[in-house]
Amino acid sequence: MPTTQDTPNMNATLGTETECLDRIRSLLKEADILPIFPLTTSEVVELTRTGGFDSSNELLENWCQSGMVPGMEKHRGCHHWKAQDVLVAIIHLDAWRRWIPSHPKHLQKMTAVELAEAQAREHGCTIFPDLEAFDVNAFIHVISECNDANTRHTFAVALKTKLRELGVLDK
Repeated sequence: MPTTQDTPNMNATLGTETECLDRIRSLLKEADILPIFPLTTSEVVELTRTGGFDSSNELLENWCQSGMVPGMEKHRGCHHWKAQDVLVAIIHLDAWRRWIPSHPKHLQKMTAVELAEAQAREHGCTIFPDLEAFDVNAFIHVISECNDANTRHTFAVALKTKLRELGVLDK
């Protein structure tokens, strides 16, 4: 059983609620959302999408249910988002590289392979025409055994594409 020493202290890591609000204040203004908390999941989706992140109600609700956004409070069946919760979601979205394709806020973060695949997805296709020839284990093997970082990254993007097609990852 974890002790309080094993559990990360969100205030120490992210800052207080006021500090988190200060970190997202410009995004709230850009999204034209008043900084009145708690926010609804729909407002958080609007906020994160304004910030160039590929999010949805379903994705954020799943993250709340799974504990990826810890300690979420529910009232009348809806999650209530504090500034700290929003910041946690933004950190996850960025770490998972869930950027809206061609969005200027994140374009410089995308590799050539990610950009090409994102553009192909916008047209309903993929840059990996032979995905069906590889099973998930083959991708994992190449990613774990390959010494070349570019090859590993290319296979990681291909694996994400395959997992999206299989319905394991959301589109």
